[in-house]
Amino acid sequence: MGNCLHGLFDHEEFTGALLGILLRRKGLEPSALRAVDYRAYQEEQYDLLAAALRESLDMERIYRIIEEGA
Repeated sequence: MGNCLHGLFDHEEFTGALLGILLRRKGLEPSALRAVDYRAYQEEQYDLLAAALRESLDMERIYRIIEEGA
Protein backbone atom coordinates (compact mmCIF):
# COMPACT_ATOMS: atom_id res chain seq x y z
CA MET A 1 0.00 0.00 0.00
CA GLY A 2 2.88 2.34 0.76
CA ASN A 3 4.13 2.13 -2.81
CA CYS A 4 0.72 3.07 -4.14
CA LEU A 5 0.57 6.16 -1.93
CA HIS A 6 4.17 7.30 -2.23
CA GLY A 7 4.24 10.86 -3.55
CA LEU A 8 0.47 11.28 -3.35
CA PHE A 9 0.76 14.37 -1.17
CA ASP A 10 3.40 15.84 -3.49
CA HIS A 11 0.59 17.00 -5.78
CA GLU A 12 -0.78 20.35 -4.66
CA GLU A 13 -4.16 19.83 -6.34
CA PHE A 14 -4.85 16.58 -4.51
CA THR A 15 -3.57 17.80 -1.16
CA GLY A 16 -5.54 21.06 -1.39
CA ALA A 17 -8.76 19.23 -2.29
CA LEU A 18 -8.35 16.70 0.50
CA LEU A 19 -7.59 19.38 3.07
CA GLY A 20 -10.58 21.39 1.87
CA ILE A 21 -12.87 18.42 2.46
CA LEU A 22 -11.42 17.75 5.90
CA LEU A 23 -11.63 21.40 6.92
CA ARG A 24 -15.28 21.67 5.83
CA ARG A 25 -16.12 18.54 7.85
CA LYS A 26 -14.60 20.26 10.89
CA GLY A 27 -16.59 23.43 10.20
CA LEU A 28 -13.52 25.40 9.16
CA GLU A 29 -13.06 27.57 6.09
CA PRO A 30 -10.67 26.14 3.46
CA SER A 31 -9.68 29.65 2.37
CA ALA A 32 -7.81 29.89 5.69
CA LEU A 33 -5.21 27.52 4.25
CA ARG A 34 -1.81 28.99 3.61
CA ALA A 35 -0.19 27.64 0.47
CA VAL A 36 3.26 26.13 0.86
CA ASP A 37 5.69 25.54 -1.97
CA TYR A 38 6.27 21.85 -1.28
CA ARG A 39 9.27 21.56 -3.59
CA ALA A 40 11.01 24.48 -1.86
CA TYR A 41 10.15 22.99 1.54
CA GLN A 42 11.50 19.60 0.45
CA GLU A 43 14.77 21.17 -0.76
CA GLU A 44 15.14 23.04 2.54
CA GLN A 45 14.73 19.77 4.42
CA TYR A 46 17.35 18.06 2.24
CA ASP A 47 19.72 20.96 2.90
CA LEU A 48 19.16 20.62 6.67
CA LEU A 49 19.81 16.88 6.47
CA ALA A 50 22.98 17.42 4.45
CA ALA A 51 24.23 20.02 6.94
CA ALA A 52 23.57 17.68 9.86
CA LEU A 53 25.45 14.87 8.11
CA ARG A 54 28.40 17.16 7.33
CA GLU A 55 28.56 18.18 11.00
CA SER A 56 28.31 14.59 12.25
CA LEU A 57 30.68 12.86 9.86
CA ASP A 58 34.39 13.18 9.18
CA MET A 59 33.88 14.51 5.67
CA GLU A 60 37.62 14.87 4.96
CA ARG A 61 38.07 11.18 5.65
CA ILE A 62 35.05 10.25 3.53
CA TYR A 63 36.36 12.29 0.59
CA ARG A 64 39.80 10.73 1.02
CA ILE A 65 38.27 7.23 0.95
CA ILE A 66 36.30 8.12 -2.19
CA GLU A 67 39.37 9.53 -3.94
CA GLU A 68 41.99 7.05 -2.78
CA GLY A 69 39.94 3.97 -1.98
CA ALA A 70 39.62 2.21 1.35
